[in-house]
Amino acid sequence: MQKVTKIGKLSSAFRPYTSKIIKAGALIGDTKTLLSHWDTSESVAENIDRIQRENVFGKASRSRVEDILAIFRQRYLAEECVTKALVSLVRGKFPAAALERVFYFHSARADQLLHDAVTQILVPMHERGLVDINVQEFQRSIAKWVAEGKTTGHWSEPTITRIAQGLLSAMRDFGVLQGAVNKKIAPSFRAQRAALRQSFPQLCIMDPTSGLPVRSAIDTVERFQGGERTLILVSATESDRAYLLASCQFLLDPRRLTVALSRAKRKMILVASRSIFSLFSTDEETFANSLLWKNLLLRTCSSQLWEGERKGKKVAVWGGKR
Repeated sequence: MQKVTKIGKLSSAFRPYTSKIIKAGALIGDTKTLLSHWDTSESVAENIDRIQRENVFGKASRSRVEDILAIFRQRYLAEECVTKALVSLVRGKFPAAALERVFYFHSARADQLLHDAVTQILVPMHERGLVDINVQEFQRSIAKWVAEGKTTGHWSEPTITRIAQGLLSAMRDFGVLQGAVNKKIAPSFRAQRAALRQSFPQLCIMDPTSGLPVRSAIDTVERFQGGERTLILVSATESDRAYLLASCQFLLDPRRLTVALSRAKRKMILVASRSIFSLFSTDEETFANSLLWKNLLLRTCSSQLWEGERKGKKVAVWGGKR
């Protein structure tokens, strides 16, 4: 999750929180349906009228369709240039994971509550290296906002519970969180995987209908277990020490490292941040696991082959003894 500037005192541009998230979460499938049926030569009113008549969402309730369209007006239809761009992305089969991030961005722009739930609750957690979402703490944050008068009206405790559930589900569907029941801040490598797949489409076979990868040479370590490649490039570029320490049981798991190192038949290239090799922890298990990574540099790849800068970042290339 990228760092976002925190919001301090309420500004004149502050919009009171609404409970719309209860009626409309991420709605990713319906968003794609809307945009795939959108006629850019027609006005918003004409498009909405036609979409309602044709019932493109396949909803039994007319009121439900009206609720969804009201949310879409707010998120995606307020600016013609944005609507046209989104239509092009959907029709052009833009990678699903990347498209979800675009939908998330515009949804957070339109919904002050969703925006602040991320920037004022999740971002500070991430900065402290915390990843597990405590639902009760999350609800208490919302209750505090209600007490501060930031909502359109008074929200009862059951309403706060429903809104918290709606927010957490929406953030999971947008890829900000993960977990069906117990939610966690989604690790950054998922976004990195999506970005790499978008940058190297020749390494993926995409489903023309869904836009999702059917097969890909770019994936997580776990998905490569049991498979081999002539050349393997491993990315371990997380540089946030606090996050590394908080997620060390997963990120530094020696079994994951073993899988990563043993998939290559001829050559393995590791691209890693300096933090990986200099991490220190007083926890015995974390110390032992981090030592495995340090030994890769100190013992296995002990010869410096090149040092310089790439796009303003210092880079060093190390290899085995010649």
